Amino acid sequence: MSFDISSAIGDMAGAMSDSIGEGAGDLAGFAVAALSKQAEALAELAEARASGELDEAEFEAELQREMLITETEMLAVTVIGKAALQKAIQAAVGALTKLACPI
Repeated sequence: MSFDISSAIGDMAGAMSDSIGEGAGDLAGFAVAALSKQAEALAELAEARASGELDEAEFEAELQREMLITETEMLAVTVIGKAALQKAIQAAVGALTKLACPI
């Protein structure tokens, strides 16, 4: 009996897809929550600038601060994504192991 690598790759890809599917909702939910938090702050800044409460320099400084907050939150999403990717790779390895060692 020969080992069917094409079938194994299909099984591995399926395992990865299933694994990513499980964590995709968490990842998307976190990203939406992070962006929603920033949307409020950005709207407040825009209103303050439009009403004259902030001059251009103040607005730019505050906007830069908000962008650093957004960047930090998005880096957290990157970490979550990396964890999901590692889980998917482990699922693929598990699928290959089951095929190669069917005991």
